[in-house]
Amino acid sequence: MKRRFLGCVAVASLVVAGGCVSETSFRDVMQQLQQALSKNEQLQGQVTGLNTQITQLGQEKAALQTEVKTQQARVDELTGKLNAQAEQIKSLSGSKPAVTTRVVTKFKEPEMGWATMLAGGVSRLFAEEIRQGTVGVKQQPDRLVISLADQLLFDDDDFKVSVDGEAVLGRLGKLLATVKGREIVIGSHLDTTPIAPALAREFPTAWDFTGARAVEVVRFFQEESKLDATKLSAAAYGAFRPVSANATEAGRALNRRIEVTLFP
Repeated sequence: MKRRFLGCVAVASLVVAGGCVSETSFRDVMQQLQQALSKNEQLQGQVTGLNTQITQLGQEKAALQTEVKTQQARVDELTGKLNAQAEQIKSLSGSKPAVTTRVVTKFKEPEMGWATMLAGGVSRLFAEEIRQGTVGVKQQPDRLVISLADQLLFDDDDFKVSVDGEAVLGRLGKLLATVKGREIVIGSHLDTTPIAPALAREFPTAWDFTGARAVEVVRFFQEESKLDATKLSAAAYGAFRPVSANATEAGRALNRRIEVTLFP
């Protein structure tokens, strides 16, 4: 590029020396020549850069083509293995009949004829109490629940079964004795009224108080009604399973109860 420029300068000098053009025109021509040469240099640089990019892209293309061939070979290999396994499975299926086993589990509801009979006996024996709302009986698909208001069995703020309560439990115990082999859970419930101060030292929480009442009923059924002790259990629920709102006295009375629950 430098030689070309010097040659152009020499030619221009000869032209000036020969008197063909003025010195001012000569300078203008030289300036234009320099600009043209500079532009040519820039273009040559761009061409070189583009050629470098073309070379790099060619290399990347070649690498990608190689990777495609490698992956295609892997696909062909796996396809061959898959086809071989499919043929093997087909061969095994043809030599041995396939066995399909389907297990269907259906819940079978327990036989509850005994509960229906016992519920009828309770309804007849405690007809008056049921009318007054102090005794209830409810049969469910897997259990029978007999509910007794606490006023039938206990004096106020007492965990011991009262004399009148023993008479009630005695009548119920005779009915329960006719149903053999059933699990019987005695659940004791209370309302949200605080434990009486006289009992708070011995029974600081409703859990303790309801537990003591449940145990007293269990003991009566075992000792007096001669029910099978291996089928009896006591459960304390405190005030945490109400059947009515505790905002009224009527609601609280419903929540203070003993539930005798029989399971198949």
